[in-house]
Amino acid sequence: KIFTNLGLDYEERVLASITNEILKSIVTQFDAIQLIIQRTLISQCVSELVTEYAAQFGLLLGVISITEKSRQANVIAAEGVACTADLIGKALEEAGDDKFSNVFHDLVLLLF
Repeated sequence: KIFTNLGLDYEERVLASITNEILKSIVTQFDAIQLIIQRTLISQCVSELVTEYAAQFGLLLGVISITEKSRQANVIAAEGVACTADLIGKALEEAGDDKFSNVFHDLVLLLF
């Protein structure tokens, strides 16, 4: 029935489409730090939504692994943190006040 309704390449067409749509919608709801800190919650949300959407196509999913996407999300989150640290550093440098250097140091430690 699946092959008849969805075709032989249903995995690439249907599952890839569902997964990409869900990941885009969920990732936009969180900032870079939340993507790292709340990874378990986000993974659970993605799994639930992928399972729900797949059921609409008559597909029953077992274990869902999103490790590849998690790694990509971690890279994106790390780039965001680095950009944030750079912007804070530039702002403090322009302010020219040495008393902010300790605050910047503490912020960097929190971010990394």
